[in-house]
Order: sequence, then structure tokens, then C-alpha cells
Amino acid sequence: MEEAGERAGETISLWERTATKFRSAPLSENLTADVCVVGAGIAGVTTAYLLTREDRHVILVDDGPVGGGMTGRTTAHLVSALDDRYYEIEKILGEEGARLCAYSHTAAIDCIEAIVTEEKIECDFERLAGYLFLPSGGSVTELRRELDAAVRAGLGVERVDRVPIGKFDTKGVLRFPRQAQFHPLKYLNALSGAIIESGGHIFTGTRVVKIKDGNRTSIETSDGHTITARAAVVATNCPINDLLAIHSKQAPYVTYVIGLRVTCELEHALFWDTAQTAENEKQVLGPVPYHYVRFARVNCGRGRSQKRSGGRFRATFLKIGALGAPALSDAGRDYRSLVRTGDGAG
Repeated sequence: MEEAGERAGETISLWERTATKFRSAPLSENLTADVCVVGAGIAGVTTAYLLTREDRHVILVDDGPVGGGMTGRTTAHLVSALDDRYYEIEKILGEEGARLCAYSHTAAIDCIEAIVTEEKIECDFERLAGYLFLPSGGSVTELRRELDAAVRAGLGVERVDRVPIGKFDTKGVLRFPRQAQFHPLKYLNALSGAIIESGGHIFTGTRVVKIKDGNRTSIETSDGHTITARAAVVATNCPINDLLAIHSKQAPYVTYVIGLRVTCELEHALFWDTAQTAENEKQVLGPVPYHYVRFARVNCGRGRSQKRSGGRFRATFLKIGALGAPALSDAGRDYRSLVRTGDGAG
């Protein structure tokens, strides 16, 4: 029987099939700490780890196991190429804001790489290039705008003739160097052990129901226990300390992921199209559906992102399979099975 919070969806992701999630006993008494981190996904665990390295006494809590939410279901692209596009970010935040976005994402990848190296974590971390390409008949103008904006943001992006796999009919491709991928649960498991070795505490199966700010922050759990800390970090997928300001601006999105098994060697890279079709690119209202691909040593995943509208999961999985199989087949690579590996965020 699965514990509460075991996973954020019905299907089992590739990461969940190939790693055991870290668990500990739930909080059973009142405690004090320098910092309490709420949420044991990649943001919360990394924050807790970095704080322990600064000799802070840290308590990390989650209502499920470590990595039981979106982190355990992501397709684990570590990228400075952003879905919102740098030319759109420039419109809203200006060139300096776009540069900060590029810098922060680049720094995050560098940070993960440094931690993996220092802690000798075996989590399949790999540096590789990422390719942003158009759907058939897509707008080259939009791609040029993104190239110019990404370069202004300080990224070493370049335009190339084609992606290094398959026979995609594209008029242009942007190559983002020094992106990365990894196994998120293996990474979090190692960091969890490092946190405990450094004197931190992790309590899974512990649901936080209230956070009170003040000179000392009070974090209350559903079992009636309290953590008192100098500061709290809320690193949940949706914030639990403010039920209006952020929630009212959010919409539920879903990524559908399948796995395709390939039978020969290929270049590892990350791939993203700008939209599902050229017509989708012209869409003004609502999110534009798009696809992305990454490879792993035991599997290959293809994903599709769209706004959640409910009830059409099976049909969407079948559509992705129909799109993914020919692409790999055109590249001379056979696939053997389609595996439903996730319905969480990608």
C-alpha cells in the first residue's frame, strides 16, 4: 500500500522506476532551527543542502517522500533556454531582466554540476547541447528574434542548419550549448544523505498546515507539532503560505510523457520545438502546445505540454506516440515499446 504523497499522478515515471525515494520518520515533537524548509523537491532539498554548508541548523519537511511531487515526474532538462522566450521576457522586464533570467538559469546548472562533482553523486548528470527548432512551416522570423534576444542576454546561442537526429523539415535551428540533464531522484537521495551528515534533519510524511511570520517563524503541522525557526523557505509546487496572491494567477498545466526504446547509439542532446504546428505558432490566446525530447541510457522520453482540460489523457499519449515513432524511425532507430511514464509537470 502506497503512502500519502507517494507520487503526484497515477502513472509511474522513469525516475520512480529506477530509484527509491528517500523517506524518514515524520516529525513527532516540537523543534527549533535556524531555517525550516517546507517542500522536498529539487528547490527545497538544494536550498537545505546549501544552508547546511553554511553551518545553518536546517529542518526539511514534506508531506510525502523526498521527490514525491513534480521533481520525481519531470523530464529533467536543466536548461537556460526558456519556454517564455527571451524576446518576450525583454518586453516585460527589459534587457537587464532578460540577462538576469539567463544568468540565473546558467548559474543553477553550474551549481548542480558543482554539487554533483563535490559530493561524487552518481545521478547521470551530463552536459549536452539543446536545440530549439520550428515545426514544419514555422516562422523563421520568430526564431531570429529569439536568437538576437538570447545573445543580448549573454548566452552563446548560434543558428545551425539542422538538428543532429532525424529528418526534421526545419528552416532553422538554434543551438544552446552547455545545457544538461540528470536523474533527479538519484540527485535528491544523495543530497538528503549529505544534509543529515551535516547535522540537518529531514521529516517526511509531515504536512505543514500553517506558517506564521514574525520575529521567529512558526511552522505548524497537521499532527499538532511546531517548528520554530529564524526563517522559513516555502519550496512547495504551489505556495502554501499565501492562498490568494499566487494561486489566483496560476493555471494547472500538465505534461504527457512517453518512453521510446531505441536500439543503436545516437548523440545525446535536448530538443524542443517552438510549437506543435505552424498554425499553433500564430495562436494569440492561451498556451501554445509544444514537444520536447531527451535521451537516457535506459530510455528515450518525448513530452508534450498543454493546459490541463481534463479527461483526455489516453488520447494525448497516443498522439505523442504517433509523433515520436516516425521521428526516431526516420533517424534509422527502431522503437520497441511505448511506456506511460508521467502526467506531471515536465
